Amino acid sequence: MEGGNVASVQPAESSAIKSPEDEPMETFDHPAEYWLACIGFAVGFGNIWRFPFMCYKMGGACFLIPYGISLFLIAMPMYLVETLFGQLIAMKIPNRYASIMPAFWGISLTQAFVCFFTNIYYICLMAWSFSYFFASFQNPLPWTVKSDEQKAADEENLRKARASGDQTAIDRAMFGKEWNPAYFH
Repeated sequence: MEGGNVASVQPAESSAIKSPEDEPMETFDHPAEYWLACIGFAVGFGNIWRFPFMCYKMGGACFLIPYGISLFLIAMPMYLVETLFGQLIAMKIPNRYASIMPAFWGISLTQAFVCFFTNIYYICLMAWSFSYFFASFQNPLPWTVKSDEQKAADEENLRKARASGDQTAIDRAMFGKEWNPAYFH
């Protein structure tokens, strides 16, 4: 456009457009917040529900030996390396491992996938917990309701247990009369 006034286009201020790398990292306000977040992430349903069951089933203390070895020689060192590495480099996760070697960018992607699938697992467990919690307000309890065939089978099992004289079998048969394990399947 010769001879005419052409309005010049001014570039936008550089502070208006920010990339994710320019944003400051989020930090905890107090060290207690950090430790509570670490404990909350590390202690899951497996430690609360599954571990006591496995201790009982596998013989108690003999299960604690490999658990303690794994905890102190594998889990805690990996946890410390992860947190110390994050504090040392002070980068966001997508750039953290790539700063060591560009081919390591996949580790960050793997962490995201593991976190995603772990969340799905915990959401399912929480849904079951809520379901059983609200079902526990019904009268009679849904896991105590049995069909006539189930009741007859329970009576037969109790009769056989009493005939054998085995107190453990009697206790199991009595417990079997009280609730319906088929409700949970």
